[in-house]
Amino acid sequence: MTKIRGMQKRSNGRYYARKRIPDELRIYFNGQREFTKALGATKREANAQLPIVMADFERQIAEARRISQGDSITRITGAPAQYQLTDNQIASANYLRQLELDMKVRNTGKGYDLTRMMMQRADKLKRIASGRASNLEILDDYLISSAVEQYRDRGNHNHSPGTPEWRKLAMLIASSYLETFARIDERDDANFGGKPSHPAIDTNLDINQPVSIKQTFEAYLDMHAKSGRGEGARRRWTSIFNDLVKHLGHDDANRITKKDIMDWRDAKVNEGLAKVTIKNSYLGSVKAVLRWAAANDRIKTNPAQDVELKAPRPQAVREKGFRDDEALAILKTAKSYVPARKESPKITAAKRWIPILCAHTGARVGEIAQLRKQDIFEQQGIHAIRITPEAGTVKAGGYRNVPLHRQLIDEGFLEFVEQSEDGYLFIRPKPGKSPLTASRSTQNRLREWLNNSDLIPDGITQPNHAWRHRFKTVGWEVGAESRVIDAIQGHAARTSGEAYGDVTLKARYREIKKMPSYDL
Repeated sequence: MTKIRGMQKRSNGRYYARKRIPDELRIYFNGQREFTKALGATKREANAQLPIVMADFERQIAEARRISQGDSITRITGAPAQYQLTDNQIASANYLRQLELDMKVRNTGKGYDLTRMMMQRADKLKRIASGRASNLEILDDYLISSAVEQYRDRGNHNHSPGTPEWRKLAMLIASSYLETFARIDERDDANFGGKPSHPAIDTNLDINQPVSIKQTFEAYLDMHAKSGRGEGARRRWTSIFNDLVKHLGHDDANRITKKDIMDWRDAKVNEGLAKVTIKNSYLGSVKAVLRWAAANDRIKTNPAQDVELKAPRPQAVREKGFRDDEALAILKTAKSYVPARKESPKITAAKRWIPILCAHTGARVGEIAQLRKQDIFEQQGIHAIRITPEAGTVKAGGYRNVPLHRQLIDEGFLEFVEQSEDGYLFIRPKPGKSPLTASRSTQNRLREWLNNSDLIPDGITQPNHAWRHRFKTVGWEVGAESRVIDAIQGHAARTSGEAYGDVTLKARYREIKKMPSYDL
């Protein structure tokens, strides 16, 4: 009776499948020596099940072997699966792996006879390494073709069979085997100090560990969040970094090259994005984050540092700030505003008070939108507001106190604050959500309201920012001290000398009193 390979029959007459697990792979099966599985009570049933069961045994062994080989590559190179390696790094890793295997054989007396394999394959490997072998010869050589595929399966390269890149890697791997055989021959003569002569084989692999682009971006934002900044960058830049990762096809900052950034830049140009947007938003954000990463030793260099894009400056067709009549029209509309039915009281208050607060403080709309009741105070007889990152976000990062102009008090702002509930005056953040989301929503509602009221003049591209420009302009017109106006608006000192001393609330109020009221 012919015995079928892999099938056994127990004393009870039932059949089962059996396959030995290679010694070096038993660690992946909790030390188990073999696979066994019942096939059934009849020979016909067992014959039907055997191919399926044996295929599953083979699959498990192949997976364990893949993990084992992957582990050795990771140990030798420091590069995990899915990490792109250069051809030279792959060849060097292969060389070191084979020498490690040879030493294991010498130490245990078990394993492949590499010396015999060396003698049998030397001539064929020389043909491949020298470039004399055809692509078909390379594919037919299991040693080389399987090595190339193994590194491809791990994600260390993406060369397709038959391409020049694939052929070059095969030549280098063949060279790595020839170098290995030379070392084995030397070791057989008790010489263990040999070094490779091939210029691509390097025994001192310096492979950077992967550094996630997205996680680096998050770390950058977290760093800024500690000082109350970064939320604007999170909102504007998240989609940009997602786009970069999609373009690269990976999420490793250590693999980014200058050419990668240039190709990405050119792709954005070809998509029709405005060059000024690409320069300031796309390249600007990536440069900032990678510059921080390099400065904090997360990556070695900033590959985006020298990537530039010439973008024409937009031609100004008018002033950046509101003119007198434009500002007056907005403020009069805000004062006389009658809310629509079912409009939130917070939005109604925002439309009434935010425009005139911006006009008399030079603050950003977002900074005013996030004001809380406790941020309005009196000190030494001076009524003021405190713009603080505790309420949401402040671009400069720190707090500042801004005195209230007399017209704000005369218009009843303090009475409005007194009658308001505790907390935010103009927004109502959802529980557990950042107040910035509510603040941005209110800003958008204000912009939409002013647009629909036909109050945004042509040429004003940033209506919410136009109040800051106007405040500075009016300050110069009335002779206000520039250093104090900068402090009121949260602008940094322009010189190291100006940075000395404190711009007190009293000094700020002196300049605020110089600013004229609006005839409402």
